[in-house]
Amino acid sequence: MSSWAERSEAIKNSLRLRTEPIGFRRLQDAAELENIEGAIRWPAGCVFCQIPYMARVAKLTVAVTSEEKLNYRCKRIHGLVPSLEGDPFLDQLYPDRKRD
Repeated sequence: MSSWAERSEAIKNSLRLRTEPIGFRRLQDAAELENIEGAIRWPAGCVFCQIPYMARVAKLTVAVTSEEKLNYRCKRIHGLVPSLEGDPFLDQLYPDRKRD
């Protein structure tokens, strides 16, 4: 039977990240994306959480704007589209909600 220290070490090792941490930057103007070396625009539809995965695993620099085929709710959460106006997700959940 293994010791608690060995079991603890095994758990810690299994929880370690297999890749390096990444970050993302928000820009004021989409034109600034042209100045980022190696940045690509993802042509296929996806959800936002897939983009950090692409950066971590495939080591891609993925640029996203409100024009991309990104899930609408993801765009809203990350500030790419207004949060309350014209949100089809909220309109479906709360059809009688008041708008300012």
